[in-house]
Amino acid sequence: MAEHQSFLSSWRERLTALRNLPPVLRIVWQAGPAVVGFGLFFRLFASLLPLGLLWASPDAGLVSGSLALTGLLFWEHLYVQAPQQVPNA
Repeated sequence: MAEHQSFLSSWRERLTALRNLPPVLRIVWQAGPAVVGFGLFFRLFASLLPLGLLWASPDAGLVSGSLALTGLLFWEHLYVQAPQQVPNA
């Protein structure tokens, strides 16, 4: 029972510590709104980039249903799928 109470009190402390978050975020924003804005933008961009790559190349494995295309097999698959270009001799 005492173990349960200490667990709850530790979570209560963590939740009450979240009161300090808005003032800290305000200080950070006031120190450099451009840096914070660019940081948020690039973080969002980096999080959406894998979805964009998946959308741009639907034949790259997961969408086409061939989950075994990993490592070297993936590159062999792309080589077979890519159009063969012969340089002018």
